[in-house]
Amino acid sequence: TSLLVPVKAVVSTQSTGRLFMEMCEVPEAKLELIKMLPKISGATRKRNFEHHKHLLETVYKCLPMIFRRLTKNKVKPFINDFFDGLYYALKSDMNLLRAAAVECLQSLSLLLGPNILGGRIEMTNYDMLMYVKSAYPETVGS
Repeated sequence: TSLLVPVKAVVSTQSTGRLFMEMCEVPEAKLELIKMLPKISGATRKRNFEHHKHLLETVYKCLPMIFRRLTKNKVKPFINDFFDGLYYALKSDMNLLRAAAVECLQSLSLLLGPNILGGRIEMTNYDMLMYVKSAYPETVGS
């Protein structure tokens, strides 16, 4: 049973993330879901529990679709709040987390445009901008 606890935590996290993403398709739910984005971004900054990387992987896998479904104009005020966790995920030693973060970064670049994404990252975390420019230069403008 000791092996089941981590599996349950991971499955529960994945299910919750996917449910949130699917709920974004329901027009009546969109306003309430947008109000929940700060709680999700806050969770990406918590690293004081064993399976935090699985949570981050799920969030960054689902975030591009969540942002598209809730529409760019509605989510733009919240995007910067996800950068600290995204930076942490991009530098992670966990391959699945890093891959989810790269895909999220690429999606944000397509959603906002590389120059705007680069400017937002620079305002929030200059070290992240330098890292992204060297590792994934196509995602941020010059």
